[in-house]
Amino acid sequence: LRTLNIQEDGQINRNDGVYLPPEKAEMYERFSLQEHDTLLVMVGATLGKVGYIRKSDLPALLNQNMWLIRGHPGYCCKRYLHYAFKYIVSSSLGWASGSARDFLRRDDYRNLKIPVPPLSIQKAIAHILGTLDDKIELNRRMNATLEAMARALFKSLFVNFDPVRAKMGGRKPVGMDEETSGLFPEGFEESAIGPIPEGWSAKPLPEVIEVNPRRALKSGAIAPYLDMKNMPTQGHCAEEVINREFRSGSKFQHGDTLLARITPCLENGKTAFVDFLEIDQIGWGSTEYIVFSPKPPLPPQFAYY
Repeated sequence: LRTLNIQEDGQINRNDGVYLPPEKAEMYERFSLQEHDTLLVMVGATLGKVGYIRKSDLPALLNQNMWLIRGHPGYCCKRYLHYAFKYIVSSSLGWASGSARDFLRRDDYRNLKIPVPPLSIQKAIAHILGTLDDKIELNRRMNATLEAMARALFKSLFVNFDPVRAKMGGRKPVGMDEETSGLFPEGFEESAIGPIPEGWSAKPLPEVIEVNPRRALKSGAIAPYLDMKNMPTQGHCAEEVINREFRSGSKFQHGDTLLARITPCLENGKTAFVDFLEIDQIGWGSTEYIVFSPKPPLPPQFAYY
């Protein structure tokens, strides 16, 4: 697991993972992770990010840019340790040092003190917080499944043109009523990008979708702010939006799509659909993402998908 595999909420995302063959993985057995392990990014741009290992994340190996925090059996509930460590680690980031890039020293953490109530209380705290996190994780997986279904449907309709191919073969398009089926032609025509459905057109993206459109927001105005760390890697919802004084940055409005343009956020697929603003409200945020706004008659969601 690399640092980019740890999401902002601490969940593990195995997308773009690096894999080793079993015979090579055995050479690194001492770096094997276990269920309920806690990971801490101790160097680089995502310094201080905390991850949590679930059974579904295994097997996995520890990366050299992360530390492993593991409770002693019988003395510390591992899941309680994760929450205790997660909630105090942010205050310790002031210890970070380094000339080229920030890093945390192991000795500072060896001297770190955390509250250790009796084991029964640790387990009760871990159960309450764990139940909530498990529900959040279940919802996240359900959302990821729905998102994958939406992507597959979009690809079927607008990339593979499956309804057109079905009609050409004398078949009824799958899962489609007569009215929707009637929107698709029964053949293809040539275009600059290859065969496309008859009557459709191929155009450069800026002709149909505005890129970084102009939005009016006065300097010093208090407006909703979205930074890069709160851009989602799965689903379309921004994780946290705060009100902040506008200085400079990307500006967006309801219905816009935001796409990360800098690694590793671009590699992680950070994309958001702006549905958290009022219709006439302008928000702003990082210069590290691009704003897309479809032109009529395209619906706003088209750019996101």
